[in-house]
Amino acid sequence: MTTVIYEGKPVTFASPPTVAASGLWVSRADLGALDWEPKPEGICRGDVCVPIPAGKESSILGEGEAFNLTGFADLIEQPYATDGDIWYFGEPGWQWKNHIESRTAPDFELLDFAGKPHRLSDHRGQKVILVCWASWCGCRFDLPVWSELRDELHAQGLEIITVDTDSKGIEAGRPFVDEATPMNPTLFDGNHLVPELFNTKNVPAAFWIDEQGTIVRANDPIYARRRNPETQEWIVNTRYQDAIRDWVAKGPDSEFVAGAPGLDSVEEQTWENMEGLAHFRLGLYLQEQGQTDQAIAQFKEAHRLAPGNYNYRRQAYNLGNIKDDYGYETMRDVINEPGAPAFYRQVDIVNMAR
Repeated sequence: MTTVIYEGKPVTFASPPTVAASGLWVSRADLGALDWEPKPEGICRGDVCVPIPAGKESSILGEGEAFNLTGFADLIEQPYATDGDIWYFGEPGWQWKNHIESRTAPDFELLDFAGKPHRLSDHRGQKVILVCWASWCGCRFDLPVWSELRDELHAQGLEIITVDTDSKGIEAGRPFVDEATPMNPTLFDGNHLVPELFNTKNVPAAFWIDEQGTIVRANDPIYARRRNPETQEWIVNTRYQDAIRDWVAKGPDSEFVAGAPGLDSVEEQTWENMEGLAHFRLGLYLQEQGQTDQAIAQFKEAHRLAPGNYNYRRQAYNLGNIKDDYGYETMRDVINEPGAPAFYRQVDIVNMAR
């Protein structure tokens, strides 16, 4: 049986899809299940209509009522992935391109660890620090520091939102949230919506967003505290905290937001990264279904397509065994491979205490 997951949602068709050498075919009558509708001007969804180019009619529309879903996906720059039985389709190109157009922070809605929904746009009028973390990253120990800094600066107009981007599930990060007892929004993002929207490729990743919703500083791979390997003492990253204090006090006049540092590292989303995301999300679906070997194959394809996206790698490695499944002894071996992309971008604020 062929399963179709379209923009994150499993789809039920009245007529079963057909897999052929030319792609995945469905009935035109079933396009409504995908929120598309055939009209004289093209294939339409709301105000968007996609005309079928001359010469493409037979390869997309086919004979009778057939419709080539993969051919249409190619036309609208919609990434997709398959293991033969399951087909995963991402978003059309006009949705995944230019997510950070004009430096405006993309809006999203996620649940916190108590199940309450939060939208980023709810915090317009406040300065926001948005921080992505995961249960298997050392940044999981940063939550108490972020919570304390938020409590200090909240009355001055700052909110800190932490987002657990974790494929291992919400319970993996819950002990660290419970220990921190944060008053600030602490959200869970198992489907990696925020990394997609903000084009992050690793954790931690911190974004500074001003009162108007504009990103003024982006993609800082900042740890709020680190453990001294010799003394095992926790050292708070006071330099980064002081930079935030400076921004809260001075706003756009702060030296730490001049030129929107780091924005160039996330502005342009690439086809390779989005195609990798389709394979990565298909891998997550297969993992949830207990099809581990098939999931690993999809994760490996995501790694091949987007070698610089360490989110895809670290998430996959922590769902299984890095040595048995992927042939590496440690993550350090991945980072040190010849020609490996940089693990973190370089930042102007030193990632350590004074």
